Amino acid sequence: MAQPTTFHTEFVQLEAPDAAKRSFMATVGTSLDRIAGYKPAEQTSDTATYRRKWTPTWVVVCCIVLFPIGLLTLLTRRDVALLARFVPHGGDTLIVIDGEAQPTVIKQINDIAEQLNKTARDEYARRHPATTG
Repeated sequence: MAQPTTFHTEFVQLEAPDAAKRSFMATVGTSLDRIAGYKPAEQTSDTATYRRKWTPTWVVVCCIVLFPIGLLTLLTRRDVALLARFVPHGGDTLIVIDGEAQPTVIKQINDIAEQLNKTARDEYARRHPATTG
């Protein structure tokens, strides 16, 4: 699996913060667990943290090259985390995600963010039609 990289993304959820957090945890949160092994960790009223253990690629190489002593390198694990913040944004919620993830996970989160931002823009345009005159 590719090495985790740091990333940041933001998107608008068309719900109040409490409802947005529940929706996020039910959709994105379960996807993070199912696809990438991120488990829910700490939670507050306005944040949710997901963590997973990651084994660096060099560990596998050491296991093979330095067998059997190299097996001790399997004890090397890194903790990577994603922090989601739920910020009130008018009557809606701005969801800000920071942390480390593999490129495939980042792409999935960014795809979800892009779709939700498009939905928010369309809904804003519907709620506030442009006046011509």
